[in-house]
Amino acid sequence: MAQSGSEAVPQTLQSEYGIAVTVVSSPETAFERLTDAGEQFDCVVVDDTAEDSNELSVVRRIRARCPDIPFIIYAASDCDRGLCEEYLQAGAEDVVVSGPHLARTPLLANRIVKCTTYERQFEAIKEKYESLIDAAPDAIFVADADTGEIVEANDTAAEILGCSREAIIGMDQTELHPPEDHERYRDLFEAHLRSDGGILNQFDDGGPIYVVTADGERVPVEINATVIAIEGQTLVQGHFRDISGRKQRERDYRSFREAVEQAGHAIMITDPAGRIEYVNPTFEELSGYSEEEVLEENPSILSSGEHDGEFYRDLWETITAGEVWEGEIVNQRKNGERYHIDQTIAPITDERGTIERFVAINTDITEQKRREAQLQRERDRLREFAGTVAHDLRNPLTIAMGHVQIARKQTTSSDGLVEPLETAMTALERMEAVVDEVLTLSERGETIREPAPVRLTDVVRRTWHLTDSASATLSVADDLAEWSVQADESRLCQLFENLFQNAVEYAGPNPTVSVGRLPERDGFYVEDDGRGLPPNDRNRVFESGYTTSDDGTGFGLAIVKQIAEAHGWEISATDAKTDAGGARFEIAGVRCASNRPQ
Repeated sequence: MAQSGSEAVPQTLQSEYGIAVTVVSSPETAFERLTDAGEQFDCVVVDDTAEDSNELSVVRRIRARCPDIPFIIYAASDCDRGLCEEYLQAGAEDVVVSGPHLARTPLLANRIVKCTTYERQFEAIKEKYESLIDAAPDAIFVADADTGEIVEANDTAAEILGCSREAIIGMDQTELHPPEDHERYRDLFEAHLRSDGGILNQFDDGGPIYVVTADGERVPVEINATVIAIEGQTLVQGHFRDISGRKQRERDYRSFREAVEQAGHAIMITDPAGRIEYVNPTFEELSGYSEEEVLEENPSILSSGEHDGEFYRDLWETITAGEVWEGEIVNQRKNGERYHIDQTIAPITDERGTIERFVAINTDITEQKRREAQLQRERDRLREFAGTVAHDLRNPLTIAMGHVQIARKQTTSSDGLVEPLETAMTALERMEAVVDEVLTLSERGETIREPAPVRLTDVVRRTWHLTDSASATLSVADDLAEWSVQADESRLCQLFENLFQNAVEYAGPNPTVSVGRLPERDGFYVEDDGRGLPPNDRNRVFESGYTTSDDGTGFGLAIVKQIAEAHGWEISATDAKTDAGGARFEIAGVRCASNRPQ
């Protein structure tokens, strides 16, 4: 108890109420004791019971020096109401008016206990509140509404800004943001203060909100601000949430959605019950249905009737079991047309493995199916053609070969016919082999005999002599002589024969046909210096029945492609590498071996 004029009250407080009291006689001594770090006081009682006493200045000095400690005025019985109000306005928690013979001591003791208990509770609540604020996942800033100065910040705020709390306290609230935005946020801050003082969710002025870290990094945040009044002071408490992760997810989502929107595949997403939630523009284009028309519908809206119930039950059981279903489906467009898709349906699950959605990715294979059907028809035609050729040519060939053999027996070296007859027999045998090969291709498809090492130059030159190439010139690259390939020799001869014949027929007068190795991968090429391939038809030249000649059958290059693929090779058509132009056929993926002695 400071400034006490009587020892009776302190003694009674100690003896009867167990309140430890320290009595000092002067304000200066009281100030020294109160500000001494080694001493701790729970309450100050200012004795104002002496005559003509007015301790108002002392009260004001105590409150200025010790703003957190509660104090009580023990006033004289004749203390007027006005003075009591002044004491309270100066910061006193209570005024207890004294009475005769310690009559008011119990009341004073009660008020002291109440003040100290309240203060301890307040400190406990304050400590708990500060702990909660510090543990909050959001950055919290408290600013003075009048000055905009930050008076408090939590640990999360310091973590986001990359500096200490002490460095934050004292900053102007606008300094949290990029320099070019200071004026903008100052205006928004003041506008909010002029409003009703409720909760402000974001500064909704059309732009993103950033705070700047100590390193100059800009962090996107979401802000909630509330105007509050504490002990007569107006404050603005702002919760800043770092939304960098959300912004990244939003960017990822936009990129993903754009990729899906621009995808060349038709994409459909359904809920676990199979109701359509999303389709992309390719789906709309392919099916003829708009997104609005199929939302909440079942994919059965696309059913063409081609597949039975068992087909769809198998599909549904597969995906609901958490597995991926893949297969071909015939669907029906809005206009009634049928189309073929290669479909993959996959379940999308949450972290517990529960299916949340299904995503179906559809590739339109209608044109592929049309070409496959066309190819099958062409193969049937080829088979029929081969049978006709075999039937119409085999007997004449047998007769011709028999007569050549008779002529060979009757011819002597002096007649000069031995060599021509040998050439004729070779050509007839080759024709017989071709007939057999055509039949084999038509009956056995892409099967080949056992491949063996074949010298390319030998096959090339032998085949060239069998080609009607009197007006053409063959050019064989030197590096080709060093290599052999694993191939069915008879089929390989037929491949070159068709390529050579194609070059002679379509390259123009006096063409040069070149054969060499591919420079960057295993394989070889055949090219000519003629007029080249039509740009729009380059991908169609290998189709059976396709030809640009009135006299062509359209089977030559188709057979070449079939032979190449039967060997596991790849064939492509492109422009010749020479300045003169022309067509070039490249056969890649060929197993090559050196002919050089090891």
